[in-house]
Amino acid sequence: MENRTRDAYILESVRSPRGRGRAGKGAISSVHPQELLGQTLNRLVEKAKVSASEVSDVVCGVVSQAGEQGSCVVRNAILAAGWPDDVTGVTVNRYCGSGLQAVNFAAMTVMSGQSELTVGGGVESMSRCPMGSDGGGVDGNNPHLRKRVFQVPQGISADLIATIEGISREEVDAFALASQKKAGVAIAEGRFNNSLFAVKDPETGKVLLEKDEHPRPETTPEGLAKLERQLGRIVVPKTDNKGKCREVTQWVLPGNQIVSKDGQSQMVKVRAGEIINLGGCP
Repeated sequence: MENRTRDAYILESVRSPRGRGRAGKGAISSVHPQELLGQTLNRLVEKAKVSASEVSDVVCGVVSQAGEQGSCVVRNAILAAGWPDDVTGVTVNRYCGSGLQAVNFAAMTVMSGQSELTVGGGVESMSRCPMGSDGGGVDGNNPHLRKRVFQVPQGISADLIATIEGISREEVDAFALASQKKAGVAIAEGRFNNSLFAVKDPETGKVLLEKDEHPRPETTPEGLAKLERQLGRIVVPKTDNKGKCREVTQWVLPGNQIVSKDGQSQMVKVRAGEIINLGGCP
């Protein structure tokens, strides 16, 4: 029996600069997430030299699917971008892995033969739709589930892991400092220039942001050491059933945590050819 399969190939990728995720403070906090995504879609097809009419579907990862990011934000972004009405869109939520999952789903549609050209990526405007905007918390406010599995947010989880694994404040700060320095080098060398595009005001066309706002390559060890812990005092029961509690080590700080940001990225997946019996390469 002949085994026929085809691969999905990345044709092109672009992303908007990541702005500060604070209302009124970030350079692109005034831009509706539909418009932010729409501008990215248009830059994507321009860079890939394809027509929007060739795209079968757009798969978009979105965590906070509420308010301005509700109502299938990607479908409305397609319309805001001026793409043909018959280009479809769907959102997916796998929390912090949402955009990556969207790219994977886009690839699957191409590999299965359902589509020839699909876009996958994500959008999140944390200044306009802050974390927790959907009101579901980490467990959908289900008291029955909470009795069975008590879940905690990422920041608290990070502190718990640091406590259990014996990770010190100095180690976490050193990692954060190295990350900032690497980002500074990458920016100085123009490593991101090929994928970035300038976000513009939808009304005036004025350029609002051309580069990432959140990196701080000037960060110093002394500056990090002065930062206060973010989550306050947390006590958790000991596991020895003696009824005692212990304080959790607190290492989630403004200098080493994941920052709130505005921005998003998209990738095109395209079938470039078929591979028969895995014996050839297009």
